[in-house]
Amino acid sequence: MTTFDKAWGVVKDDGKRYKIVRFHFSDSKPDRTIKSGLTLEEAQAHCRDPATSNADAENPEDKWFDSYTEM
Repeated sequence: MTTFDKAWGVVKDDGKRYKIVRFHFSDSKPDRTIKSGLTLEEAQAHCRDPATSNADAENPEDKWFDSYTEM
């Protein structure tokens, strides 16, 4: 990746794939994979979306967030 690519946020598909995991604040709800086979750019875009978190819920049992990890 060139300095130009880094400066402008250009992401090249390096062949690695990622999965989205929904993590719950409550131990009573298991974490689960909700998407897989994504590029890094797709995984990051998903996790930046405010709709992919419910961390502000009043009830701790309802709090969750999505994160990505390499497959």
